[in-house]
Amino acid sequence: MGVGIQNLTGSLQAMVARGYPDIGQTYYLVDSNYRTQAQGWSRADHTGPLDLWAERNRGYVFRAGDFTSDSVCVQAAIDAMVDFRGDTLYFTPGNYSLATALSQNVPDARWVGSPVAAPQACRTTITAAVAAAVGITAAADRMEVAFLKFIPLTAATIFSAAAGADNLHSHDFFYDADGIAANVATIFLTAAGNTNNNCKVERFYMRTDAAQGPLLSFGATFEGLVVRDYEHIHNAGVLATAILTTAGACTGVLIADGHGFVGGGGTVTNLVNWNESGADTSCLHIRNVRNAIGYCAANALVALTGSEAAEVGLAGCYLDVVSGGAGGLGTTFTA
Repeated sequence: MGVGIQNLTGSLQAMVARGYPDIGQTYYLVDSNYRTQAQGWSRADHTGPLDLWAERNRGYVFRAGDFTSDSVCVQAAIDAMVDFRGDTLYFTPGNYSLATALSQNVPDARWVGSPVAAPQACRTTITAAVAAAVGITAAADRMEVAFLKFIPLTAATIFSAAAGADNLHSHDFFYDADGIAANVATIFLTAAGNTNNNCKVERFYMRTDAAQGPLLSFGATFEGLVVRDYEHIHNAGVLATAILTTAGACTGVLIADGHGFVGGGGTVTNLVNWNESGADTSCLHIRNVRNAIGYCAANALVALTGSEAAEVGLAGCYLDVVSGGAGGLGTTFTA
């Protein structure tokens, strides 16, 4: 059986991808505080890491030190991108703060950090210092976000997708809400719904330690959302919904291959809060999700709000118990 590139680690994906043609331009974002001049992130003799990148991949370089803020720097790179070309905004290792809301309005744009073998090892940190730090417009279909660590602002979302922004893809990222003041409006991605179709979120690592909102909040009508291959650690406090909240008619949603852990008195009420009106069937499927003791009750994996149990399908989902349960697998989740 062949192995798809999506099944490889981040670094191996990057190696394989070099063999594919790419016409997009790369824009290098540099944290001016990452290295002092003496340490040589960019050196006068052109031997620094950034210089070597620039020599091999000639692209535009946007330095945070050249602008009034990181946000202005990122927006300048977005504005320089060309629609549909597959341009890449490459965040060199460092720490960036988005204090002014950005407008990501370029289709086929890619936001990436250095490829790493696991999302916990992301070398670039982006901190949201303003609500809706990245506004994804309806035109910005097929945006890709990868190999980046995100720290949210309390009571705010990091990515806000307008209605009609489709085929969004986030992967190999670290969502770190540890230490963020509790607020159910603290969310990684909020999508307006109304055909935010065919989106995928995969291979991510998530940490929370307070009563925050879910990772994803989708409204209105959408189809084809996939969330898979994740680890979530929740320490302290009650997290009402961990992964997804929906609000409207939606179908074709898959959540798979997840692991949940709790500590420090933390508990999770539901994995998903499913708000879907109508009598559709098989709208949500949860497969191979396994959670530790105390993560959430066996009968509370999904909260049904204005929905019917027939809309949800569970397969191979278990709650770990001491000494195992039937077949050593634990307690089977029920809707």
